[in-house]
Amino acid sequence: MVNVRALALVGIPVACLAQSSPYAGKTTSGLIVFNEAGTTGVDWSTNVHLNLTISTTTSRNYAPIIDTGTTGFMFSASELWDWNEAAEASAANWGWEFLSSSDILYTGYWVRRDIYFNARDPLHPLVRANVPILAVTNKTVCADYNVTVDTDFCPTVPRPAITQYPNGTRLMGIGFGRQEDGQPQGHPDKNAVLNVVSVAGGSMAAFAPGYLIDKWGITVGLTEANTAGMAFTDLPARDPVAGSGGRTPTVPMDFAALPACIALNGTAPCHVGTALMDTGVGQGYLRLPIGAPLGRDPVSKRLYDGSTVSVALGQPAVVTEAFTVGSGAATGVTPAYVEAYNSRRGNFFNSGRHAYRAWVTAYDAVSGRLGFRAV
Repeated sequence: MVNVRALALVGIPVACLAQSSPYAGKTTSGLIVFNEAGTTGVDWSTNVHLNLTISTTTSRNYAPIIDTGTTGFMFSASELWDWNEAAEASAANWGWEFLSSSDILYTGYWVRRDIYFNARDPLHPLVRANVPILAVTNKTVCADYNVTVDTDFCPTVPRPAITQYPNGTRLMGIGFGRQEDGQPQGHPDKNAVLNVVSVAGGSMAAFAPGYLIDKWGITVGLTEANTAGMAFTDLPARDPVAGSGGRTPTVPMDFAALPACIALNGTAPCHVGTALMDTGVGQGYLRLPIGAPLGRDPVSKRLYDGSTVSVALGQPAVVTEAFTVGSGAATGVTPAYVEAYNSRRGNFFNSGRHAYRAWVTAYDAVSGRLGFRAV
């Protein structure tokens, strides 16, 4: 079967594309290279990682998974070298995040730390961020968790086993608009690549908060050069200020998910909803209204091979992703498989990481825009 990718600039007048860049005068940026990039960049077939250190008083290097499907750095408290349980395990710091793709509930305490990227990389600038880290003290596999009502404990009866002070938790979430998917504390203040306080050799007065993702890594700081040729779509504010037309967030940089319109097997009109380009998974996820035909295996919930998916990204759409299920995830944007559900939660498509084979993306955290440029 043929994997199809359609790129379309829709509803963007040429005159608008020719306007001066909003990043004129913004020249400070820094590339944080993916560990797997090598000499050709990553192929998005597996998880990607970044090297970092926590504080400067230890030389230990960590390599968390980079996940645009979550917001916040989750790290094992047992392996956080300066973890001070007596001082930091307070009710005020209590926190949790649930990962819907793996049914894992992490609980612990938000503790503020400096994070240094490129600490051992002489070819790229040292980038320092300052954010709360979720020092994970408990991990629970919770298949019955309901993201619309459940909080910091698993409601399953009998209660599943809790792994206390688990080792090996290394997940850096850099997504936006993820609070309603089991991450109510995942606000922009928890996003390390949005809370950069210094880039070696660069003026922070010339730094535009935001980041760009391509096959080489994450570039913090948007500039006129690194956003050239991008088609941007506006994002709604997650909790807009009254009278702002839905575009000014009550909490700075707190924007909602990417608007999208989803068509399965050519159904028209498409289903208006949201989309997520998720570096953390290789499969896709689809939610459509109750009663909408899915064409899936009743046991695995996966769409049948030959199903076609087309998702217009942005409102108005700036690009369209289209593929045929089963056409192979080794190349192109087709996910390994697509799980599909009927739900009242709202129409949604998670593309998985393969979508990054098609586009370089840029998230403007101040203006609330997401940009796309064909690879």
